[in-house]
Amino acid sequence: MWLRLLAKPGGEDGWAESLAEAATATGAPIDVSAHPALWGSLLPATGHLALSRGGRTLSRTRDSGHASEQIQAHLFETLCSLRRERLDLYLLSIAEPLEEFQIAGALDALQQAKQEGHLSHIGLDSHAAAPTLAAWRFHDVFDAVLVPRNHHDSAAFRALAPLARERNVGLVTSQPFDWGWGAPFFALKSTWRLRNLTLSKYGLSVAQAVLADLAQEAPVLVGVRTSGEVAEAVGALDKRQPDGLEALMEVYRSAFLDEEEWRAAESSEDLVLREAALRRRATLGAPQ
Repeated sequence: MWLRLLAKPGGEDGWAESLAEAATATGAPIDVSAHPALWGSLLPATGHLALSRGGRTLSRTRDSGHASEQIQAHLFETLCSLRRERLDLYLLSIAEPLEEFQIAGALDALQQAKQEGHLSHIGLDSHAAAPTLAAWRFHDVFDAVLVPRNHHDSAAFRALAPLARERNVGLVTSQPFDWGWGAPFFALKSTWRLRNLTLSKYGLSVAQAVLADLAQEAPVLVGVRTSGEVAEAVGALDKRQPDGLEALMEVYRSAFLDEEEWRAAESSEDLVLREAALRRRATLGAPQ
C-alpha cells in the first residue's frame, strides 16, 4: 500500500503530526504532492520513500526550455520543502494531450536531476489512457506508472497495464474510492446500512474490501487524512476477501448514479461530500 497525505478540513489540533507519524511508521511510500511544505515540516528527512507529482500545467508552456524550467522549479521546491537532497520518485502528470516539445523539455529536466543525484526514479501519473500512451510511445525512460483504477472505472488500467508489463515498468493504481467528483463512493448517505453490514458480517470495512481486492494485482496509492485511515488502509492487506464483492459494488453503483442521493449530499455536513456534490452539479447542471 502507498499513502497520499491529504489535508483534513477542520481538523483538530495535532491531526497533521499524528498523520505524518502514522504514515512514516508503516514504511510505505508517501506521496507529498498535496501540501509538500506542510508534510515536509513533519516528516523525517530520511527513512521513507517520498514521491511527488507535477506537470499539470505543462500544456501552457511555449517551448521545451519553458517546460524544462517549470519542472525544475517544481522539483526544487519539493526538495526544499522536504529538506532533502534527493526525491525517490517524481511522477510526470499527463492529464491532457501534450506537444512533443513539452514532454521532451520536462524529461530533460528530470533526467538531468537524476544524473545530478537529486532524483532516483522517473514515472508517469496517468489521468487518461490516450494522452499517456501518446507520451509514452516515444519515451522509454519511465520506471513506474500511476494509473487510476477502481470498481467503477478500470478502462485506463486495462489500456496501460499491458504496456507497463511489456516494458517492465512498475505499476501502481490510484483513486480506489473516487468514482468521480472527489468524494469516496461510500460516503453517500444511503450506504451507511451497507457499510455497517459489511463490517459486522465480514470484519472489515468497505474501504478495506476494495483495497484488498485491487492490491492483488498492483500496489494501490490511497489518500489518507487521519492516522486511523492509515491503519485501515495498511491493515487491508491482512484481511480476508469477502464473498460477493462484485454484487456489493452493484448496490453502491446504484447509489452513485442516483440523482436524489447527490441532491441530498449538497447539504451534507460532510464537507468533502458536500463539495463533491456541488462540483457535480456545476459540471452536469441541475437535473431536469
